[in-house]
Amino acid sequence: MAFQINQRATTSELPSTVTPDTRSTLFNILDSTQRAFSGDEIRLILLQTQQLLDLGPSLCGIAQVNPVDNEFTFRLVINLNYPEEWVTQYLHNAYHNIDPILKRLRQQSSMCQWHTVYAECAPWSEELKAFIKKAQQFNLSDGFSASHHQKGHPAFSFLSYAYKQTTPRYVASALPILSEAILPRLLQYSQEDTHTIKERIGQLTYKEIVILTWMRTGKTNAEIAKIIDFPERNVRFHIEQLFTKLGVTSRTQAVAFSAEHQLPMLYN
Repeated sequence: MAFQINQRATTSELPSTVTPDTRSTLFNILDSTQRAFSGDEIRLILLQTQQLLDLGPSLCGIAQVNPVDNEFTFRLVINLNYPEEWVTQYLHNAYHNIDPILKRLRQQSSMCQWHTVYAECAPWSEELKAFIKKAQQFNLSDGFSASHHQKGHPAFSFLSYAYKQTTPRYVASALPILSEAILPRLLQYSQEDTHTIKERIGQLTYKEIVILTWMRTGKTNAEIAKIIDFPERNVRFHIEQLFTKLGVTSRTQAVAFSAEHQLPMLYN
């Protein structure tokens, strides 16, 4: 169900210091969440929010905790301008096991300011001290994070914006309003996207999966034709067909798609 916006209720939650132009832009951003049907459109909403409120680096995504083994995975990350090195280190070092912000977000739908959560964790362990110090090296000292959980669904959506010295004070009022619009739509988009991907994969024929398998091993069209005893022009035709079905435009994208979504390796 689309997020329904009550403009009067939205603007009444903002302090009187917020200008009419800012209120109008905020409402337009909220309204655009109802028509966000792709990752690029959601990314644009993040960018508009960042510019409106003079915020620092931001990202959002979908995460999931397996109830059986408590294994944590990121299913989707839309990074606006978080430092790539920090994101890489976060994933490589499994900082999700240390980060108290993410621990808060994964428990239930919530909104929090980083420094408040850090203060609640005092006294800090040496591990947490090292994590916070590393984040500060990337100018991620304080900010806002929020999450949205849907009952009966194992995944949850999350959103984080870092603060800058020039970030206006009224963001504390504006960001909860924005997160309540963006996060349910992000989770809904993820569910729709998963359904779409399954439909794409289901359209592949046996022959196309075989050809894609050999593409994943690095074989050329001529080599594939020889291996499966098929005319090369027919191999090219099947590759064009599977490109269309998977929504990709190159061999690299097709191979990456098949690996990401764990398509079976089918040799013939």
